[in-house]
Amino acid sequence: MKKSSLFLLSLCFASFLGGCQEKKPAKATPVKEESADSSQQEQPKKQKGIDEKYRKWMEAQFAAGKACPEADCNPESWMKKIEAGEEACNTGLPDEIQNWMQADINGDGIMDAVANVPLLQCDGGKSQATAVHLLVFLSDGQGDFAVLDDPSILRKGASVERIDSLFADGRLQMYYGDFAQEDPLCCPSLEERKQFKYEAGLFKLLK
Repeated sequence: MKKSSLFLLSLCFASFLGGCQEKKPAKATPVKEESADSSQQEQPKKQKGIDEKYRKWMEAQFAAGKACPEADCNPESWMKKIEAGEEACNTGLPDEIQNWMQADINGDGIMDAVANVPLLQCDGGKSQATAVHLLVFLSDGQGDFAVLDDPSILRKGASVERIDSLFADGRLQMYYGDFAQEDPLCCPSLEERKQFKYEAGLFKLLK
């Protein structure tokens, strides 16, 4: 075979291999991501040690005789106290709160914390099945905090009330429920929600 024929055959074979190879796509030019709101302020600092603050608050409730520890709140312990002619604990507090809600409520740049603290019924009944204690830990901006127990401004006299939501701007949304005549103790069917904003030391109703 002539050299020219071999050269042409080699050239065709190389072209065939080149056509079989996967072509790599051209590299895309990276796009700089812009913030949705360049004027957005720095996020408030998380409030530290919430569980420890809750523990201290809880111990104060025990010392004042307002409640007892979760471990002592059960029908057996309650009945033993009654049979012995002693004062039995009717309401217990959970050892831990699972769902803290945090936002800067008072605008000092530090996260405040709120929770619905379930009230445990020690005699095994269900009359407190939906009862909660509204607890607010409000930062003073200096590393300390104030405890707001069941802020009276939030109370509306309904049978059931709880903090429904805490928005990033510090607004509290309260759930108020009441029982229709046929409702079971677990489930009030009458409900409404209202929002409050903390201003000048008070939670003010937003209309």
